[in-house]
Amino acid sequence: MLDHLKKIGENYKGKVIKTTPICNLDTEIIFEIFVALGKLHVDDLREIVAKWKLIPDEDVRDMLLDWNTQFIKRPLKEDKESDKPTRKFANINGNNYLVYLITSFEQEDNYNFKKGEYEYRVIMNRSDNQMKEYANTVFTFESKEERDEFILDTQAQLSQFGVDFV
Repeated sequence: MLDHLKKIGENYKGKVIKTTPICNLDTEIIFEIFVALGKLHVDDLREIVAKWKLIPDEDVRDMLLDWNTQFIKRPLKEDKESDKPTRKFANINGNNYLVYLITSFEQEDNYNFKKGEYEYRVIMNRSDNQMKEYANTVFTFESKEERDEFILDTQAQLSQFGVDFV
């Protein structure tokens, strides 16, 4: 372990709990690690990072330890053609978006005072961090039905790329 991280862990005076708190900057760091693993196509390790702070920290540590231990034992892939990195794009409203950079879709009903009518919106990758890819991309619709159809179509398309909606 890096010495500075070890020292921070030793100095932590909080009571022992299943998941220790993290700050906003830590969440951005975790997200960047998650994106980097996606770019490297290390999907099994990426799944572990995705569970970080959703399950007890000890479980995440054990999963990472197991991944690192088993790494050398994994058989090499024989077909080198399948090892080529691929970029998966979803076509959403006529624009192509890298699938692994899409982190959220949120519905929002908003009254537009200038137009005097409701707008039905979907916000992709809502974030305070404007440096985040596709941050706060807004899709606006004239009706709830149109918006809901857009969401179902987008979910169907993303599901083809292995994105699960639960």
